[in-house]
Amino acid sequence: GDRERRAPREVKAQGPKLYCGDLPWELSAEELAAHFEKYGKVVNAYLAEVQFAASVNGYKPHRGFGFVEFSSEEEATKALK
Repeated sequence: GDRERRAPREVKAQGPKLYCGDLPWELSAEELAAHFEKYGKVVNAYLAEVQFAASVNGYKPHRGFGFVEFSSEEEATKALK
């Protein structure tokens, strides 16, 4: 459904941090974090935002990728599966 459409299509782990690429434009860092919370404790989630760009429909423009940081490497690995 709609939730799936927001899921990142490209994900790589770098220790406890996940690189999420090919992200939909209408996505916030909060939604990105929420998507991964079922796998473990998300300590940080952020998008590669486009600087000085105005928000569109309440979403800040980003470059199509972001990062999610878990409290442990195990959780990040689990999220990849």
